[in-house]
Amino acid sequence: MTFTFDAVRIPIVSAASLALTVLSAQAFSQSQEQDVAQGAPIVDAAAVTAARTAGSPEFDKSNEDTPAYLLELAYKGDYLRGTKGAAKKQDAYMGHLNLGLTVAGEKALGLPGSTIYVNIMHNHGNQINDLVGTEQGVDNIETSATSAKVYQLWWQQQFMDDKLSVLGGLYDLNTEFYVTESAGVFIHPSMGVGTELSQAGPSLFPTTGLGLRLRAQINDQVYGQIAAIDAVPGNPGKDKGTHVRLSSKEGVYWIGELGWRVGDESNDDRAVTKVAAGAWRFGKKQDDPVLVDANNDPLKQTRSGYYIVAEQQLLKHADNRRVMGFVRYGVGDKDVDPIEDNLALGVTLEGPCPARPDDVLGLGVSRVSFSQKTQDDRTNNNEQVLKSETAFEITYQAKINDWLSVQPEVQYIKTSATNPTRDNDLVAGIRFEINLSW
Repeated sequence: MTFTFDAVRIPIVSAASLALTVLSAQAFSQSQEQDVAQGAPIVDAAAVTAARTAGSPEFDKSNEDTPAYLLELAYKGDYLRGTKGAAKKQDAYMGHLNLGLTVAGEKALGLPGSTIYVNIMHNHGNQINDLVGTEQGVDNIETSATSAKVYQLWWQQQFMDDKLSVLGGLYDLNTEFYVTESAGVFIHPSMGVGTELSQAGPSLFPTTGLGLRLRAQINDQVYGQIAAIDAVPGNPGKDKGTHVRLSSKEGVYWIGELGWRVGDESNDDRAVTKVAAGAWRFGKKQDDPVLVDANNDPLKQTRSGYYIVAEQQLLKHADNRRVMGFVRYGVGDKDVDPIEDNLALGVTLEGPCPARPDDVLGLGVSRVSFSQKTQDDRTNNNEQVLKSETAFEITYQAKINDWLSVQPEVQYIKTSATNPTRDNDLVAGIRFEINLSW
């Protein structure tokens, strides 16, 4: 594995089968009676990438029980098989191994308000997304190559009684931006971050870039955050190993979010209510996929987008089992990207029955629409024209014990296309997840 700074290559870690995740499905719950949303806010956790949240409660400097070092090991294994459509009788296994180390700066180094996080991961297995051939994909841990890499490596410093924090280093923006916590149980990729944003190739799983993030807790419930990140993370020509390549030609990717979040007073790790809006933009213009200039070179276009997310506790039982609902909508750049927008919504039942309070049942839908420019281009090239694609997912995460969970699931993908003979896809499978910490 190597870091690459333009032409300079610095070896750092041998390709070991290691990596990290701060994951764990929290004790999700069902409900029967309504509850008033009250409680204190926390920093949002990543839905899909399962990377440690900056400034998470475990490392609050006011907590006397905070460990100086926390080592976490996690493994996800997915087996999916197509039963209808393009991937009929095709199957694939994918694995995602994570190793993470969080250092509480005050206890370990005598640096109040600081947190250091190192995350190494290894992905392996086949590629079910390629077999199914959907635009959104069907599995959120699939990668294009088997590889170990340094996934995150950052330092965060908090100020003003933790009301202000600055983070710098290799950083996955989806650990804090575009997050709906209740959607974290789903396996479909669009439930982690909108497809309209991920298609732009910013600093997301599985390749992150150097960035700087500023976050302000405006009051007990309102926060604002902004990040500037390398616009082209890694090295597009090399999908194995860790590469950090900074170039003025690539520019900067900007993203900002303003949100309101209320935590659950019985468990502050869980949101009761969240509403947030964000916007992103590339600092430099991007190549148009269709239009060219007089020299037959791609025209340069400004590339930007925005999104809104909301989630709400709908019902809550006295024993903390509950029902959560969420909705997310994002708009990409129709002049540059194939996917114009993405609408996702879902419901999770946390603790579907009293005997299984830590299990989660999830039902979700994600729909993407394709830009008119993309449709016209495919028509001109005599290709099948896609107008939209809708994925339905039902999944059940069963927590077997403190470190193991098993999750069967089914996805049905419906496509609106010019070819009426194209089959819709049905994919079924199972995920198992192991989480250990020291």
